[in-house]
Amino acid sequence: MILCAPVKAKCYATLWSYGEICVGCGCCSSNPEIRRAARLAYWEWWLKDRLEFTCWASHPELLQIQKENIATEIKLAKRRIRYYQKKGG
Repeated sequence: MILCAPVKAKCYATLWSYGEICVGCGCCSSNPEIRRAARLAYWEWWLKDRLEFTCWASHPELLQIQKENIATEIKLAKRRIRYYQKKGG
């Protein structure tokens, strides 16, 4: 038997759950320490994913938009990682 739980109304890790099925990552945990560690792991994963991005467009205008978006996402991930690292230490 496989049981799937729907995501919470404000799922934090939508890139993992696709907003459909709770993956049990802990990002929405009521325990603050579990929640912090899970969110830190989430942002570390996101940063690694963005740094290793290779699906670049061949069209120059789209490539420029991608580069700007990836740079923004990297900046956001680094900021969130710093936040959750400070919060835990």
